[in-house]
Amino acid sequence: MPTPFRFKLDKVLEYRRQQEERAMMALAEARMQHRRLSDALDAIIAAREAAEAALAGRADLTTADIWLWQRYRERLALDLERAAAQLRAQAEAVAKAQAELIDRARDRKLLDKLKTRQAALHAKAENLAEQKEFDEMSSLRFRHQDISAL
Repeated sequence: MPTPFRFKLDKVLEYRRQQEERAMMALAEARMQHRRLSDALDAIIAAREAAEAALAGRADLTTADIWLWQRYRERLALDLERAAAQLRAQAEAVAKAQAELIDRARDRKLLDKLKTRQAALHAKAENLAEQKEFDEMSSLRFRHQDISAL
């Protein structure tokens, strides 16, 4: 009766699969955050362009309007700088999460390959044992037939 294959490191393999899944979720979250920050940066740029277009279309500008526009433009420049810094930091976080996922996937694949190799060796050993049994039975039958022929 063949014995079923049992991989002794199944719990470790399952743990590594869980780590890989966590790394996938972390990467997805980092990418979503990067997308949000990118959208926020785009919104700031769009607001600046819209304000510049609105200002360019006005002919009756007062010194107060110009002063307000300069303060607004300075504030937008500051917001733009902050958003760009946050986006760069998040891009680094995405790269780090991606590298982490690659490491976790490599660890899991290593154990998967080991499991596959051990399963193949087990199957080969089982086949050899089964073949040996068949050979022994054939040999016994042959000897039994040889003896009964006498």
